[in-house]
Amino acid sequence: MARGLAKLGLALGAGLLTAVMAAGPALAGPTPSADDRPTATESDGSKVPAPTRVGTTPTQPKNEGNGQTVGRALSAHLDGTCNIYSSGTGDLCLWYFSGYGGSHVDYYFNDYSFWNDVFLSAGTGKGAVVANNSESAFNYDRIWIAWVYTSTNCSGTGGYILPWTGGNFVPTFFNNSESLCWT
Repeated sequence: MARGLAKLGLALGAGLLTAVMAAGPALAGPTPSADDRPTATESDGSKVPAPTRVGTTPTQPKNEGNGQTVGRALSAHLDGTCNIYSSGTGDLCLWYFSGYGGSHVDYYFNDYSFWNDVFLSAGTGKGAVVANNSESAFNYDRIWIAWVYTSTNCSGTGGYILPWTGGNFVPTFFNNSESLCWT
């Protein structure tokens, strides 16, 4: 909690305070261009990380079931790599720090509890529980909207991340996200 409060104070001091309403956007910042790979530079100078291309599109609907059980059959779900598929579907990636900094984790399917997930990639935060520890996100999907919630089971305050967009979480979701549902 202290880490989150200290990081929140830094973010507010940096002018990242953005009003959010229930069912409003979960992110602050500019929307990257919709070209083939993210190449945008955020207002704080950070680069949107390029995804990894995966050829075969998963056959399971991404909003069916819970990624903790259904998605384990798909090796690209929770593999530590931000994937996109030839069909236009892709992962939601969450980062430990603002500006896509530190370790990240990737989600292709719904995930009703971030409490049993950890940040997977190299960098600060690797191995830390994802719940209430993410500060930025990018939706690598070109079709589905990612809804992030402040409580488990896709409950509490929800905020959306439109396809092929990302940025830093607004204060409501900054170090305060616990589940994901795709629509």
